[in-house]
Amino acid sequence: MSVQMKSIQFNFHGLLTLVQILVSPLVSISHAIEFFMFQMVVWYDLYVYTPLQIHLSPCMARIPRFIRIGDQCITVFNANIVTYSRTLLIMPIAWCLKYNYPVLACLLVILHDFLDHVDGIVAKVQKRLYGENIDDPVLGGFMDAFCDKIVNIFCLWTILQETHFAQTSTLVSIGFIVLCYTIIGLETAIGVVRVQDYFYAALNKNKVSCQGSTSAAMEGKLKEKLESMGLAFLCLSTGHLSPFNHWSGMTGVICFSLTIRLAYASLMKKLQAREIISAKQKAASTGVTSETVSPSVSPVNKSIAVINAFNSLTDVKYRSRALTIDSLVRE
Repeated sequence: MSVQMKSIQFNFHGLLTLVQILVSPLVSISHAIEFFMFQMVVWYDLYVYTPLQIHLSPCMARIPRFIRIGDQCITVFNANIVTYSRTLLIMPIAWCLKYNYPVLACLLVILHDFLDHVDGIVAKVQKRLYGENIDDPVLGGFMDAFCDKIVNIFCLWTILQETHFAQTSTLVSIGFIVLCYTIIGLETAIGVVRVQDYFYAALNKNKVSCQGSTSAAMEGKLKEKLESMGLAFLCLSTGHLSPFNHWSGMTGVICFSLTIRLAYASLMKKLQAREIISAKQKAASTGVTSETVSPSVSPVNKSIAVINAFNSLTDVKYRSRALTIDSLVRE
């Protein structure tokens, strides 16, 4: 019996060692891919976003923010207006996909991604020109991310409707549908968290503490870039009868497959930031209550203080009642 148990334990340890040997290269590969993707974000900020900011900032500074009509001053150009405008691109993108203009749909997705940079540049330029408090930074960050969610979800849903599955195998079709709805679910969850964080900050007038949970982390930035690339490539693939045999369809699927890990990490970071904020608030509230009573006071003195407070409170109540009765009698 003991020999059999030893052999079973030996087989189990051997199987566990084999699994570790097989999994460790996959883990190393995933870490290498993740490191490369984050390095791509650094390069993107350095060689794409920074030159755009340098060359577009003077142009954005020349565009007037206000126009005066009579005695009223109306805002016609700011970062939020750019955000709302690029959100409306979802309608022409859907129209192009519906009526088989995949190249134009791809270009509109690229334009949407370009305007995503423009609204940030406009916010920085106008903050420099008109002052720090010209726009609400929490509202701007919330609307920027929330409108991205709207465009991504509806674009992906439209691509699902317009993709040709007739010449695609059942397994590939199911995998693509599961991938798309996983992205839609994660984007919806992130959007719900952002909405809750924003209204919590707005209602409690605590914009600084909630800014960490609503601001885009590194995972969020990389996720947005991969989603934009994936949408652009999948828009091109809708023009083919076998979309996943074409390079555009395969590239789009790869981009969205990499997005799942980043979307989950972004969601977890937002939830962790929320937990940290709530923990700090609880610690602050307990600190306030502990400061109300001095730690040097003995338990007996505390009890006497409570009794005296109760007696004084009842005395005040009796006096107020007597005054009320006296006033009624006088009336």
